[in-house]
Amino acid sequence: MTVDEFNDERYEAPARALTAAGATDPELGASFNERLLEPQLALYEGRLSAAREAGQLAADVDPRLVVEMLLGPLTHRWLLRTGPLTHAYADELVDRVPAGVSGRAPGDLPGGVA
Repeated sequence: MTVDEFNDERYEAPARALTAAGATDPELGASFNERLLEPQLALYEGRLSAAREAGQLAADVDPRLVVEMLLGPLTHRWLLRTGPLTHAYADELVDRVPAGVSGRAPGDLPGGVA
């Protein structure tokens, strides 16, 4: 999900309910992951794989790990309401996480990965 999707009032309550239900019902959680979550994650992984192939990420970077490092904080902030979920926050994650896993300073990634 994106920041806009997380913050959309039309989807917030159903998404929270589905998240909570999936966390307590293993069958529903597995179905949610297979049908909704994994296809979205695959899109992000594809983009990061392309960035890795283009030399924008180190060759040994695991795209799935980076996806989880990017989306984990967004989901945490949304689910637990620990702070505002903003584009600026998401941009900061996109600047820092790929740089961190590549051992580079933020802003040093050629061409960026956003």
